Amino acid sequence: MSVPDLAEIENKAAICRTTCGWKKSELPLDDVLRFWRDVHSPAISRRAGIYEYRHMQFGPVVTELLPPIEGVNFSAPANEQLMWLSDVRYADSAGLDAFGSSPPPDEKALL
Repeated sequence: MSVPDLAEIENKAAICRTTCGWKKSELPLDDVLRFWRDVHSPAISRRAGIYEYRHMQFGPVVTELLPPIEGVNFSAPANEQLMWLSDVRYADSAGLDAFGSSPPPDEKALL
């Protein structure tokens, strides 16, 4: 039995949604990062209809490690820089519909 090619697996998803976000300004970043890692992401990944899910968290840009690039500006305040990105893939429209209807509304509000 051969191991499937990663690109072959990923390319089976017909629909992909990428979402970017920031924490609420009044919440401490360390608490939010733990919530996203330990509560939010595991709950999202278990919703119906998902073919593949990735959640990436980002800290503030460390400009000292990057050489200057003409036209690229690193001056955004830390609280305005991108804090997370999620990549959600669905095999088809039925998967997207299943995701949209799960979990029940009272539980979805907690995510």
